[in-house]
Amino acid sequence: MDGKRLFLHDILSRSLIMLARSPGTPVSSRALAGIYRYNRPTRHTIHVRMSRLRAMLGPSSIAMSRNDGYRLTMPVSLV
Repeated sequence: MDGKRLFLHDILSRSLIMLARSPGTPVSSRALAGIYRYNRPTRHTIHVRMSRLRAMLGPSSIAMSRNDGYRLTMPVSLV
């Protein structure tokens, strides 16, 4: 992020908050799907959103595990 301020879409912002609340601990796709207000997204949709977030924050900011979900790997203080 290099100290730059990012403006995130509502879903990306809520996803990042959810990841930051449990740093280093995987958050399941199912749990991330719970932040959507209307339609339940597919796993592919969640993957695409996390890929976008990772592209904005840096390639090593979010780790993905097929079985466990996604976890924030960057310091929460940078979020």
